[in-house]
Parts: sequence; structure tokens; C-alpha cells
Amino acid sequence: MAGRQITRREQVALFLHRGLDRWLSPLGVRVYRRTNGGITKPWKVDALLLTTRGRRSGKARTVVLQFFLDGEAMIVAAANDGGSSHPGWYFNLGADPSARVEVMGRTIPVRRCCDRVPHCDA
Repeated sequence: MAGRQITRREQVALFLHRGLDRWLSPLGVRVYRRTNGGITKPWKVDALLLTTRGRRSGKARTVVLQFFLDGEAMIVAAANDGGSSHPGWYFNLGADPSARVEVMGRTIPVRRCCDRVPHCDA
């Protein structure tokens, strides 16, 4: 359904979801760290903490992201809840490809490699 207009109800739901996500994200980071990532296991979700450097502020920015394994690589998608633009961490990695990932109590320095998957409007 490429190009489908979303309803007013869907717009409001998306607005509320993004607002809650923005306010609850710091709580999610704290809980993830406190449990060494164990909080995600009941849902059988692989999640990580990604810390980037803000491209304008220079401050460390940490978000919780679901990831998928591809061999030893951890793949994340810059989906931004289906929004029309990429999330802030995507742009931060564009400005500074060095970042840090926390997975199950381990901290790993990482670098953005390349966009191996072409953009698609699904």
C-alpha cells in the first residue's frame, strides 16, 4: 500500500506513540542497564543500547533498539516508527560513524559501515 494516506486516528495514535517513546526512552535505557538486557528476554526480543554523539549538541545520546544478527554483525533498522524521516541516531552516525553498543552487559565499540540494504517504500 505505498502512498496510502493515514487516517486522522492513525495520525493521533502515531503522535501519542512517539511522544510516549520520547518520554519513556530514558526509563528503558535505565531498566536495560539495570538488568543487563535481561528485561527483553520474556518477549524473546534481541535489543541493544546504541550510544552516539549528537551531531549538533555533541552530547552522548543513548537509545534502545531491536537488532537482528547477521553472522557476527548486529543489524538495526532506522525505521523511526514508520515516520517520514530517519531517527536522530541515524543522522548522528552519519556525522560521526563511531558509536558504542551495550548488549547483555557487554560494551562494544562499533562503527557504522554502509547502507547495504537499498531504501524501499514498503
